[in-house]
Amino acid sequence: MSEAWRCRQCGHSYDKSQIERTLLEIVQKYSLAYQIQDLACERCRLVKAENLPEVCPKCAGRFVCKEPQSEFNARYYPHFPINPFVNAFLLNVESLFRLKTFANIAKFHKFERLAELTTWLSH
Repeated sequence: MSEAWRCRQCGHSYDKSQIERTLLEIVQKYSLAYQIQDLACERCRLVKAENLPEVCPKCAGRFVCKEPQSEFNARYYPHFPINPFVNAFLLNVESLFRLKTFANIAKFHKFERLAELTTWLSH
């Protein structure tokens, strides 16, 4: 095992599969939080209450995500516990909330499941 997967203080080996599972959980929760947000009318900001209408019943505007992805990315911070064992690996969590960053981590560290998830979500 390389030095990159050992704690610098105690020398204990990190569990690479646990790190991948934690990263998978972060990506899945982030994706779910974005997908379950409300849709609102682009013009009047009325929240879509039913599934069938394609346009706003009040002004005929189109429905869009209540919070655009760019704003969602800037605002989102994980509101779920991260395994303390992995915290050293995730020092700057805010910067990780870019799907491409997760894809690059998966590629570099050969995390196959994380690579598959990021590829699927990016299409």
